[in-house]
Amino acid sequence: MEKTEILEILNFMKIVYQGRKIDDSDETIATWQMMFDEYSKNEVLSSIKRLVKKSKYVPSIHEILEEAEKSFTVERMVRKDCIIIHVRFHDQLIPFKFKTKDEAMKLIEILRGNPSKEDIMLCHEQNTRLYAPFAEAIYINQSDRDEFEKRKRTEYFAMKLKEKERENENGN
Repeated sequence: MEKTEILEILNFMKIVYQGRKIDDSDETIATWQMMFDEYSKNEVLSSIKRLVKKSKYVPSIHEILEEAEKSFTVERMVRKDCIIIHVRFHDQLIPFKFKTKDEAMKLIEILRGNPSKEDIMLCHEQNTRLYAPFAEAIYINQSDRDEFEKRKRTEYFAMKLKEKERENENGN
């Protein structure tokens, strides 16, 4: 994040937490830049807004990071043969694929309950088992597709390496 974005966030906090001292020194800005370098301004602001609703106290960097880690967005795409839902954390995309609207709505209901990342991953594992033959289709943008292909190649080479090791053990 840029220095100007950090200043905007600190100014927002000054307005929200009127009467409380919010430090905006160069050292504070540098620390915030270091701690939030992998987050966007909107992710940090959204986390602060959620924390404002939960507590009247000024949140620490740790509390803001903790809130940002568990927040996610949901994107839904309807295709003629399926419904795709992407659950996106700041550092991870978790894709789901459903054949019917009813199946997709079950996940949406779960997501409305604000589940943990681990719970979402469990749902993803179940979904992947159901739709394993169609798993490639749910990676729709190129970077996700590249990541999927890289993982497939890595698994393939790991399997080949194990086969070679077994052959060497059996040959000796």
